[in-house]
Amino acid sequence: MQSAGLVVRSGERGMPTWTTAVVNVRVDDHPEPLAELRRLVELSLAYRDTYLALEGLADTSPTAAVEAARKLSSRAIADPNARVLLGLSLARASNPEGREVLVAMAEQCDKWLPYVRALCLRYGIEPQSILVDAPHRASPPPVLPS
Repeated sequence: MQSAGLVVRSGERGMPTWTTAVVNVRVDDHPEPLAELRRLVELSLAYRDTYLALEGLADTSPTAAVEAARKLSSRAIADPNARVLLGLSLARASNPEGREVLVAMAEQCDKWLPYVRALCLRYGIEPQSILVDAPHRASPPPVLPS
C-alpha cells in the first residue's frame, strides 16, 4: 500500500494558508494512490464548481448551477449531497424534477429537510417555493414487522 497527497493554493498574498486551498486531498494506504488521488481531485473540483455556481443562484440564471450540479452528480452517482445540490439547482430553475429529487430525499431521511432549508436560505432561495410538497414528520415512520 502507498499514499499520495495534493494541496493546491490560490496564491493570494496576505491570506492565511488554511483559507487559500483550492484542492486539498490525501490518499492513505491505497493500492493505486495516484489513480485514487486523481479521482478525488476531480470530485473535489466538481464540488467546488457546484458551490461557486450556487453562490450566484439567487441573483443570476440558474443555468450554470444546474450544469455544475449535473456534472457533479454524474461523477458522484451514489453521493446524496450531490443529489441534493442537483435537486436544489433544478428547483431554482423551475424544473419539476428538482422538487421531486428534494422531496424524495426528505422522505428517505428527516435530516435532509432542514439541510435543504438551510441551503435555500444560504443561497437566497425561498424554501417554501421549493419544499411545498416535502413531508413534515415530527418523528420517523414506525417500523413495521416483517
